[in-house]
Amino acid sequence: MAAHKITGYQPSFRVYSLGLLILLVLCGCGRKAMPLPPGAYIPPPVNDLQASLAEDQVVLNWTLADGEKAVDRGLDYFRIFRSSRDLRDAEASCPDCSRSFTTIARVRVDDLTISESGALAGQYTATVPPGFHYTYYVRGYSSGGVAGPPSNHAEVTLGPETGRPSSGETQ
Repeated sequence: MAAHKITGYQPSFRVYSLGLLILLVLCGCGRKAMPLPPGAYIPPPVNDLQASLAEDQVVLNWTLADGEKAVDRGLDYFRIFRSSRDLRDAEASCPDCSRSFTTIARVRVDDLTISESGALAGQYTATVPPGFHYTYYVRGYSSGGVAGPPSNHAEVTLGPETGRPSSGETQ
């Protein structure tokens, strides 16, 4: 009888296929985000965020047309996000540069006003230092912590010398 010599393990087509399947399952596809529980309420977006300046304060105003309905369905609070650019910085004049936003406040819907038509009116005021261009957006959150889409951006610039607005436009 001839002895069989084992030269090494050679994986078969099935092993390669199984490995590829596991890799595809782990990588997945689509948007990368935490899964939402079935029936989770996603708050509607704010579409009319506006920013204005009063001396050294930024005043943000927004409405949610079906605010009363949104609150009944689970809208709990809004987070306010801000990005700032120093006007002395050469990159501050770069409108296409990426921006880093941070959460600056959380406004509970219990602190806001619902009109007779059911619209929810939000307002937030903050004192800011002069010499910066500020960009803001708001985002609604449900009582379960589910975030709605971000609002439009609202921008203001507070001039460096006088502390007075050099522009108060929103976009």
